[in-house]
Amino acid sequence: MRALDGFLDLIYPPRCLVCESWEEPLLCSECVAQFVPVPAPICVVCGHPSEPERVCRLCEAAADRWGGWAFEQARAAGQHTGALRHALHLLKYRQKDALAEPLGAWLADKCLTELFPGSSFDAIVALPLSIKKRKRRGYNQAVLLAQPLAEQLQVAMLPETAFVRTRAEQSQMRLGAQQRLSNLSPDDFSVVDSDAIRGQNLLLLDDVLTTGATLHCASAALRKAGAAQVSVVTLSRAF
Repeated sequence: MRALDGFLDLIYPPRCLVCESWEEPLLCSECVAQFVPVPAPICVVCGHPSEPERVCRLCEAAADRWGGWAFEQARAAGQHTGALRHALHLLKYRQKDALAEPLGAWLADKCLTELFPGSSFDAIVALPLSIKKRKRRGYNQAVLLAQPLAEQLQVAMLPETAFVRTRAEQSQMRLGAQQRLSNLSPDDFSVVDSDAIRGQNLLLLDDVLTTGATLHCASAALRKAGAAQVSVVTLSRAF
């Protein structure tokens, strides 16, 4: 198989799937260098850029809606803009699932060095897609991103069948922040195997965080099923 891969590389040299340069395969270092970090300072709870020592507007909205977040903290590796946004678009909508490996590895490095240094988790949970969307896309991009993250963090990954989405996703793109917060419920998610998460410190992963509503509801479902604590990490953050 390795010999075949080498032969195919000679005929079809690997190239960056984001900028299409021939310098490096899948995701080149120049594209990674263009990923924009989340500007500091950030909210210590939800990770949104915020003035120091002030509760951010998203945390205020969550307090009004739910009495606070169901997750302990949320962090994102970069801003949902430029090369990172393009990479995620290719992964989710253009069938470039091979990008999940280098993107997940980049996220793992950020988790170890910047986002959760010194922290430990019992398991990583990928945010589930509805059956309809999973079938249409052919894969769950969060699951693909979680696999290299779990390997580098040396943490178990919750099976995709253990935590599911019970209601089809509704489009959030044209909704304002308050509407997004009202458009979701913890009942949209269900833990199929509660023994797998009971008493566990979980890291919940998704590709993009905007208002945090979806990840709050997923975290609430995990907590209700017995998880001791849920933290959230995403590849990017939209503002």
